[in-house]
Amino acid sequence: MASAQSVRDQIGMPDLSACRPLAVQQINHIQGTSPSMQLFSTAVALTAMSEAAGLDPYDVVAVSRRAMNDLESPYTHQIQAIRDYATSELRRA
Repeated sequence: MASAQSVRDQIGMPDLSACRPLAVQQINHIQGTSPSMQLFSTAVALTAMSEAAGLDPYDVVAVSRRAMNDLESPYTHQIQAIRDYATSELRRA
C-alpha cells in the first residue's frame, strides 16, 4: 500500500490527460440517481478515499481546484461537459 506521503505527492502532480476521461466515467456511473445523491455520493467517496489514504479531503479538493485551469485547456472538452451536465442536472432537481 502506498504511504500517505506517496499518495499526496502523486496527487500534487497528476496525469491530467488521464484524469479528464476518468472524471467523465465517474459521472456516467451515477447519472441515474437524483442530482442531490449524485453530488453527495461523490463527496462521500472523495472523503472516504482521502481519509483512508491519510489525507485531508479539503486538501485534495484544493489541489483539484488549482489544477482546473490545466484540466480545461483549449483542446479538451471533458471538464466543460461535466459542468454543463451538472448545470442541467442540478436545475432538474
